[in-house]
Amino acid sequence: MIGRLLIIIKLEKTENRLEFGVINKDFIIEVTIPTGGQWRFSTCNGLTNYDTYLSLWTACCGGSVLGTNNDAGGGCGVSSQIDICLGPGTYWLVVEGSGVATGTFELSIDMLNDG
Repeated sequence: MIGRLLIIIKLEKTENRLEFGVINKDFIIEVTIPTGGQWRFSTCNGLTNYDTYLSLWTACCGGSVLGTNNDAGGGCGVSSQIDICLGPGTYWLVVEGSGVATGTFELSIDMLNDG
């Protein structure tokens, strides 16, 4: 691991959020990437206790989707993980339950290499 942007974010998925004009229980997290390189967004962590789905966007509402993942597999099981090369800038990560799944998730954002 080259570096960690955020240590760990722990959130309880308990209240309705507004995403893309639809009320649901998804979390939209604004992420600022300070340095270009290979980044990993992952809910494959000890406190995640439900089936997560991740999507990374160029803008909060109506942007382009850069990557998605449902069920990373391997040791992650039904947790999700996106590995992607990004330039410096602001991106939006959506963490949601697959289908109607809800629970607690632990999110890690790591820089894997610098390009």
